[in-house]
Amino acid sequence: MQRLSKASLDCLKLLIRKEPEELILHMGTNDIRDDDPREVAEGIVNVAFQIEQNSPNTNISISSILLRSDKSLNDRINETNKILRSLCKSKGWPFLDHRNIDISCLNRRGLHLK
Repeated sequence: MQRLSKASLDCLKLLIRKEPEELILHMGTNDIRDDDPREVAEGIVNVAFQIEQNSPNTNISISSILLRSDKSLNDRINETNKILRSLCKSKGWPFLDHRNIDISCLNRRGLHLK
């Protein structure tokens, strides 16, 4: 299940209070190692539901989880993204697919964008 740190949760609450027109959720890469793909996808969607409830005029998009340099997790990432895409479709949220982003776009640890 997607667990937000206290700092992330506080930041999200402050952001929601501003009622942004658009919000892109880009999260989950740190959870993919330990959590089941369905749990990760449902956790991200649960965060989106919270935003939707607290800021109903905000348009939410969900970003796919990026493939990582530790390729052993890429099957789990692909499965999570497949589930996320399906959940987004059922909710009417745009799903931002980042299959075009390769390792050259990632930081030294190969986990996050530069």
